[in-house]
Amino acid sequence: MKKIMTLVLALGLCFSLASCGAEEVNYGDTITTDFVEIQVSSIAGLNNIEGGSTINEDGSVKRPIENTMSYEAQDGQSYVSLVGTIKNLGSATADVGNFEADFVFDGGETYKGSSYVGVGDSFEYELASKNQGTFFLAAMVPDEVLEKFTTCELTFGFNDGFEYTDGDVNGCDYVYAITATRDAETEGNLFVEKVVAKQQEVKKGDKVTTDFVEMTVKGHDVKPEVKFSKTSGSFTTTTGLYENSGKKYMYIEGSLKNVSKQELDAEFVGSLVVDGYEYEIDEFLVEDASSCYSIEPLASVSYVLYAEIPNELAGNYKSAVLNFGFDEYFKYGTDFEDCPYQFSYKIK
Repeated sequence: MKKIMTLVLALGLCFSLASCGAEEVNYGDTITTDFVEIQVSSIAGLNNIEGGSTINEDGSVKRPIENTMSYEAQDGQSYVSLVGTIKNLGSATADVGNFEADFVFDGGETYKGSSYVGVGDSFEYELASKNQGTFFLAAMVPDEVLEKFTTCELTFGFNDGFEYTDGDVNGCDYVYAITATRDAETEGNLFVEKVVAKQQEVKKGDKVTTDFVEMTVKGHDVKPEVKFSKTSGSFTTTTGLYENSGKKYMYIEGSLKNVSKQELDAEFVGSLVVDGYEYEIDEFLVEDASSCYSIEPLASVSYVLYAEIPNELAGNYKSAVLNFGFDEYFKYGTDFEDCPYQFSYKIK
């Protein structure tokens, strides 16, 4: 399982450790040559690098709503990245993959970085004349290093016209240095935070509010069936989770309201742990006593987050906790440990 941490990286200058000949740059600076313009926004800790990402005003990374091309950090590691924008000022296509980057933590081991330029929903190694993209200059670093470091130095460079480099950042025609220090007390726009959830406990009656969904928690139960019915005149519509021999449904329930301006496909991940036995959870959505898979803007649906457990366990358990999470706009395919929204509900 990937160990997740929160990084707060605040700008700091460290002249004694900066590479000789490197020009110091700060957050908000613009690097301009006759062939390229690079806007330096921040240094960020990221679980993955996604095409279609943009940069917020405070320098943090705004992820795309839809699933796009992405580079995932390996288990036990995270990306540390300079982020910003890059524009080709030249008259010819530029090979923007030709960067050198060295990340050094507390004067110790050097981690080599690579460049990723997001254009639309994907990444490009070449950038057409006068075009621009979102710029990541990133290295994969063990989480154990990120948990302990005080100072992160980044030295990066490129050659005239983005000609090929020889692997030595200090041998590049253009060399720059920027230093970040971890400082949890810093406020303002000269920092960026790795947005990773601290699991939050929710209880019966609670409401979870994000910028795209409002989720209420009505309560929990253990039943052989979970049914939703609606009667109109003499006609009754019924849907739900039907009896499965030898098992019962252990679940929490409530409502979801889509407060965004687009349709949402509610995708939850997580597990139910009952007396040490772990079961993967699933979701069941209901609108007007009919099952559904998506939520229209400003619409509300009922939900059930559940797992099926053996009758033997359902009738004689000592503790049960349902852990659930979801990604921004319920993006599909995110592992629980990488979800920015993580919650736990104690059933008993």
